[in-house]
Amino acid sequence: MDHSQDKKLNNVESDVQDLKSARKAEQIRRMMEEEELIRRARKAAEKMQKDNQLPDRVPSSRRVEKPVVNVQAVDPFLPEPEPIKENLQEEIVFEKTEEIPAVKNPVPDRKRKKTSNNARPSKRVDMMTGREAVFRLFLGLVLVIGISALITYLALLLQQAPSDGIKTLKQPFEVLFVNFLPIALTMLVLTLALWNIGYGGGLTALLWLAMSLANTLKIQARDEALAFQDIFLLKEGLSATRHYALHVPVLLIFLSANLILLLFFLGRVFRPRRKIKRYWAVRIISTVLAVILAVAVVRLPLASKERFEGFDIENEFYVTGIYNQLGFPYCFTYYMTKNNAVRPENYSENSARSFESAPSYGQGKDVNVIVVMNESFTDLSDDEIFNYPASEDPLKNYHALQKDDNTFSGHVVVHWIGGGTANTEYDVTTGMQTEMLDSSSASAFRYVKNDTASIFRVFNGDGYRTMFIHPGDAWFYNRENVYPRLGAQDILFTEDMKGLEMKGEWVTDDSLADYIFQEYEDTVDNGGNLFAYVTTIQNHMSYDYGKYGDGYTFKKVYTDKEVSYDNRAYLPVYMEGIYDADASLKKMTDYFSQREEPVVLVFFGDHFPALGADREVYKELGLPMADETGNSSDDPFCAYEPPYIVWANDAAAEELDFEETVESLDLPEDGTISANYLGAVILELTGRGEEDSFFQYLNEMRRELPVVSGGRYKDADGNVITKLSEAQQELVEKLQRWSYYRLTNKYRKAKGGLIIDESSD
Repeated sequence: MDHSQDKKLNNVESDVQDLKSARKAEQIRRMMEEEELIRRARKAAEKMQKDNQLPDRVPSSRRVEKPVVNVQAVDPFLPEPEPIKENLQEEIVFEKTEEIPAVKNPVPDRKRKKTSNNARPSKRVDMMTGREAVFRLFLGLVLVIGISALITYLALLLQQAPSDGIKTLKQPFEVLFVNFLPIALTMLVLTLALWNIGYGGGLTALLWLAMSLANTLKIQARDEALAFQDIFLLKEGLSATRHYALHVPVLLIFLSANLILLLFFLGRVFRPRRKIKRYWAVRIISTVLAVILAVAVVRLPLASKERFEGFDIENEFYVTGIYNQLGFPYCFTYYMTKNNAVRPENYSENSARSFESAPSYGQGKDVNVIVVMNESFTDLSDDEIFNYPASEDPLKNYHALQKDDNTFSGHVVVHWIGGGTANTEYDVTTGMQTEMLDSSSASAFRYVKNDTASIFRVFNGDGYRTMFIHPGDAWFYNRENVYPRLGAQDILFTEDMKGLEMKGEWVTDDSLADYIFQEYEDTVDNGGNLFAYVTTIQNHMSYDYGKYGDGYTFKKVYTDKEVSYDNRAYLPVYMEGIYDADASLKKMTDYFSQREEPVVLVFFGDHFPALGADREVYKELGLPMADETGNSSDDPFCAYEPPYIVWANDAAAEELDFEETVESLDLPEDGTISANYLGAVILELTGRGEEDSFFQYLNEMRRELPVVSGGRYKDADGNVITKLSEAQQELVEKLQRWSYYRLTNKYRKAKGGLIIDESSD
């Protein structure tokens, strides 16, 4: 090969470098023979430079014009091109030349390759065909429906009380469908927001299955279903779980956890390969549309009162039973839309304002009033199924006090069992009824958002020191904020009280009584009168053998029937609390009977204990409290009427003309009244019955309808009725309208109490 040919080959190499057309560059790279030729030319040039045959700078050289190569264009749909002939030079035609300066040194190979790569192949357009888009949309909807149906099935299994059976799964298709809807809508929204079916399904399963589990655990602990408001009481719920002996469905939790993990795993594996940012507009628009659809479905068919009432509900007043019958997802969604105080039909603010009149304080007698609401205090042991000897009677002091001349007693009717302590507090102190707020069983205290009229404010108006005392956490039921709004001047919780004694993890009723005495003496020594509302805690559930510490010996329970092995702890542990409550009652009456100052003591229970999931102990003993419908007994309120007793020491009996005043109260013969009447009775007993117009109305209504609870009533003759006369219906409707007005309208302080702010909207 002569020198001129080497120069020509060198010019070919330079020409290849300048090729900017992507197609020709790709063709030349595919020519292995050409690359071999270039390599040989470079090697020869380097050898010549080494031998000083090529000067450092070549003045000029003739550049070969772009060669015309007889190679077919590359087409992916055509057969492979014919192999290039070995003699490459014969295929290259040199058309013309031009003078260009030569480079000093050869270009390194790595730079040469980079230069030749400037022309990159065009990117493939990543687009779906219309058919593919429709298929993917259809597949996505099928997966959303299928996964939502599976989540619904597990949620319904998780929500059932252990002894209740899978009641919901035996319901008609319409019931199953309304449970499926909220879960499917949740998954649709989350899937579109995350652009991932696996992640959307996993979050949906985590949310609904966790809530369903919380619902069944709450039913076990308190015979109370989970409501939307409970989400804001998560701290209270987690704190309370350590006190409950709960049956945890381990297998269902395991299956639920595996489903959640599987969905997240699939979401990770099959996440979209295309950049999600490209579809941000589609994601936002589709998510917004899904949210609008979900809100529309929830607000219209799922929240429909007509649809809800159209189901064949076994007991429309037992919310837990409704949840178990109609399903947790549907009931939770339905009651969520009813989480505000129900506005009474035909409500008029101006009309309700006319009910109210300015308070007239200063009419009452100067007697100290101590109200003790004892946790889960009942007279259950009085049932004929129990046969306690007189010496072992858990309520011997209570029974003895009932015979005192300065005493009257009866039962207060509440609307809950196993829980609802704050609701009883609300009913007694405000005179309003929790069940008139809405149809769910959530805490009434969540509705107390502003200053609200109460018996605290009536006693404030008469110059009393008013207190709320509870040996528990201040944040529980939001009491730390609620009681100032109710007008309590001093509020004391566990952290504020020193020297309390514990029994296991619970503050004893005995030491709490000592603390009441201390506060009473401080008030009297300062020349004042005391009104104190005290909520105890010792006999709070759970009722297991470890409640008071390992090795604690419980008293024998005298009963004609035995309970199962799994439920054997409930009665002895619960009755231990009744023994202690009865002893604290005697301790207080003994103390105040020695005081010269007039004192009225009110002692009552807040609710019956649940005693097992779904009232299992009541069922095993054959007690009427086991029937959630209230239809198995002549007394439909038997599971909802803890006892109360009102006692006055001699000084108070004289000051109040006790016997004559009690007779003027016109209480029913058996003393049974709704809990919201109890505060009004206390005010009338102490001469304050007309100081607040609302409580005055309650006392008038009580004489006509002593019991108003869950669609059942008792009239003045003690008859249980479900249909009211026109006059009785008017009484109930006025109470509803007036209660709604008092709760939702603004008040302003006046002389220690509250009056309506006429400028309120």
